[in-house]
Amino acid sequence: MSWRERLAQAGVLAGIVHGSRGFGGPYQASFSLSNRCNLRCIHCYFHSPLLRLPNFFDVREARGRRAAMPARDDVNGRQRLDAHPGHTRAIIDQLLGMGTWRFHFSGSGEPLLHADAIEFMARIKKAGRECVVNTNGTLIDGPTADVLVAMGLDELRVTTMAGTAETYARTHPGSPAGAFEELRERLRSLLERRSAAGARRPVVNLVYVVVRQNVEGLADFARFAREIGADGAILQPMDDVGDPQLAELVPTDAEAATVVRGLPQVRRTLDEGGLRHNLDRFLMVFNRRLDTRLLYRTIPCYMGWVSLRVQVGGDVYPCHRCYHPVGNAYESSVREIWNGPRYRSFRREAAFINKRGTPVDGCSCDSCCHNTTNVRIFQHLHPLSGSLRTLRQLCPAAGAYAGAAE
Repeated sequence: MSWRERLAQAGVLAGIVHGSRGFGGPYQASFSLSNRCNLRCIHCYFHSPLLRLPNFFDVREARGRRAAMPARDDVNGRQRLDAHPGHTRAIIDQLLGMGTWRFHFSGSGEPLLHADAIEFMARIKKAGRECVVNTNGTLIDGPTADVLVAMGLDELRVTTMAGTAETYARTHPGSPAGAFEELRERLRSLLERRSAAGARRPVVNLVYVVVRQNVEGLADFARFAREIGADGAILQPMDDVGDPQLAELVPTDAEAATVVRGLPQVRRTLDEGGLRHNLDRFLMVFNRRLDTRLLYRTIPCYMGWVSLRVQVGGDVYPCHRCYHPVGNAYESSVREIWNGPRYRSFRREAAFINKRGTPVDGCSCDSCCHNTTNVRIFQHLHPLSGSLRTLRQLCPAAGAYAGAAE
C-alpha cells in the first residue's frame, strides 16, 4: 500500500472520529462520463428496452416519494449528454490535489463513448492513483487495449451478462448477430496483448447480473471467464431500484433456488481456473437476503467520508443511493462542496442512522449497495463488536452470510 493510499484512508478515519468534517478529500470518486450507450442491456437502469423512463436520480426519488415524474422529453434528452471535458479535467485535478486515491468511471452510459475518456484515465494514472472502469467491453479494440495496458489502468469490469451467444442475445435485446463472438475476441485480444507486454494490468473482471433471462447460464459464464483467461468473476443480484418494469427481471423464488443449487459447480470452475470471485458476498445479497434496514440499525453509514459521485452535468452526490445533490462541481469547487454544509449535514445524519432508525433523507438506505464497505469500516473501528460473530447476533441477515462463508 502506497503512502498516498494510507493518507487517504487516514483522512477517512479522522473525519469519522470528528463527526462531520472531511479531512483531505474523498477516498474514492465516481464519474458518469456519458449518458449514451451503444447497447440496450435488459437490466440497465437507463437504457433497458423495458423502461418507460430512464432511472436518473430525480426519477427514482419522485417514484419513491410518489410525486410527479419529471417531463419525459427532458429525461429522455439527457441520454444524449456527455460530461463536459474541461470541467471534468478540472474536477479530476482538484480531487488529485485533495488526495483522492481511487477513481471509478461508470454510471448512466458507456464511459468509453466519451471522446476524452482515455485521456482522463491516463491523467489519473500519471498521477499514480488507482483507476477502475465499468464497461460493456464492445469498444475495446486492439489500439484501445494497447493504450490501456501501456498506461497501467488498474481494472476493467466488463458486464457480459452471459457465457454463450444465446444468453447474450436474451440479455442484450437488439444486439447484432455475432455480437457475443466479437466481444469474446476483443477480450481475448486484450488479455493476449497484456500478456505479450509482460503486464498484469488492467485486471479484467467479468460481471454477471443475475436476471430471469440468465438464471440458467451461470455455469456457462464461469466456463467462458475461465476460457478467455479473465482474472475474476463478479456476480450481482438484480436491483430493480423500485422500477416496476425492472422488477419483472428479478428471479422468482424457484429461479433463485436454481441459481443457488448451481453455485457449487460455478465455484469449482472458477477456483480450478484460479479466478477470483465474490460468490460468498453474492450469497449474502442475492434475492434480497441482506436487509440493509436491519444492518443500519446496527452500524452507521460512513459513505460521507469515503466517496463522492459526479454525474453528467456536474451534480455531486455522496453515494449511489442518495438522490439529493450536495452541490454542482461545474459551479463550485470540489473542496467547497466536500467541506460545505450539505455534505456535513449528510455525514451527521448518516453517522447516527443506526440510532435514529430511519434512512438518511433523500437516500435509499433500505437497499444500500455500499453495505460491504460500511461493514468493513465498522469492523476496523470496532474490532470486537464489529466481528462477524457479533454481527451475526445483531444482524441476522449478515450473520446468514457469515455462516455461508464459513
